[in-house]
Amino acid sequence: HRGSPSMLDMMSKSLNRRRFLSLAATGALAPRFAVGTATAQAPTSWAGLVQSVIAEGQRFDPALVVEAARVLSRRPMVPLVATDLPEGYATLPYDQYVGIRAQPSGMIWAGENRGFTVEPLHRGYVFSSPVSLFTVEDEVVRRVAFDPGKFTYGRVTPPPAGTDLQFSGFRVSAGLERPYELALFQGATFFRSLARGQNFGAMARALILRPGETRGEEIPFFRAYWIERPSPAAGVLVIHALLDSESVTGAVRMTLRPGDIT
Repeated sequence: HRGSPSMLDMMSKSLNRRRFLSLAATGALAPRFAVGTATAQAPTSWAGLVQSVIAEGQRFDPALVVEAARVLSRRPMVPLVATDLPEGYATLPYDQYVGIRAQPSGMIWAGENRGFTVEPLHRGYVFSSPVSLFTVEDEVVRRVAFDPGKFTYGRVTPPPAGTDLQFSGFRVSAGLERPYELALFQGATFFRSLARGQNFGAMARALILRPGETRGEEIPFFRAYWIERPSPAAGVLVIHALLDSESVTGAVRMTLRPGDIT
């Protein structure tokens, strides 16, 4: 059924079924919840399920992310497994991992004077889980393809050509003449945003489940992002994300507005 229970009411119910929810974030989280019961169906690739709802090349609609979450909620949970990383990548020291950076050719919207540049982030170190990245350009879904040739690897051996590792997240920079780091989306549902002149900013998570409980916290994670290409004078960046966990799936929409206050 559909309804609008409070967060407390929803979390107090039995967690033996999957639910989906929609969160809209414009400066702060403003939740809208819809509760649904999982059905016993054969496990299917989550990427295939999402592709069946939001295919590359089709017209994007934010409601499709909600529908993708609803479809996922009816299937058994598919855990994140990082068995596809090249040898040694999951145990990279921090100083070697941060040496892996996207080249200028790998930056999304670099040189287009749109006020924002997006840097896809490589997997490795503690950020081993795969995340799919898409852009929405002219209202059409475009997949961001992983290409090792668009990264510099420092002291790390690059993966073989043709490898598709997806990504671990992305970094957003804002400004035209002197771009500065505005936000970072990487790891579970963690994100960090900065105001102009800040070195670190503030960190948050899109959703926290069962913190401090003896049976352990449930940690949701983002499986995919759809980033809308901003208009040159818009001054805002809109990001949609698909959230998944043992008991919850969700659609999240976030709007970034940079400045002295972000």
